[in-house]
Amino acid sequence: YPLIVWLHGCGSSERELEELMPYIGIRNYVAVAPRGTKAVDPNGHRYTWAHTPASIALAEELVFDAIEKASGRFCLANRKIFLAGRGAGGTMAWRLALRNPKQFAGCVSLGGAFPKSHRPLSTLKDVRSLRSLWMVGEQSQSCG
Repeated sequence: YPLIVWLHGCGSSERELEELMPYIGIRNYVAVAPRGTKAVDPNGHRYTWAHTPASIALAEELVFDAIEKASGRFCLANRKIFLAGRGAGGTMAWRLALRNPKQFAGCVSLGGAFPKSHRPLSTLKDVRSLRSLWMVGEQSQSCG
């Protein structure tokens, strides 16, 4: 099966995946969604993806742990692992795909800004073959 690793938007949680999957299809795909690295409410129900070096490393660990757990439960096509996210999750999807371009079949960012800090294009030679889809709204404030 192909695997979609979904990174939720700011102020949401991994449960966002439950709303998304019926639009993608509930057959012939496996999907996982790790929780963001930073709580944005005092009750710890809503999260985002912080972009400090420590938070980026943690997000990378969370993504690869989620992939490993899904691989233990399902027969996954290793060459069909896609990173996808919305808003801050889309930015983190970009960041992690750019850091590990050989590990992912592609990256989808829905309204996520392209990462500017911490050398996102340091693997440019390998990134050239990474398939990507970047969708933004005409009046988006996060992409510019």
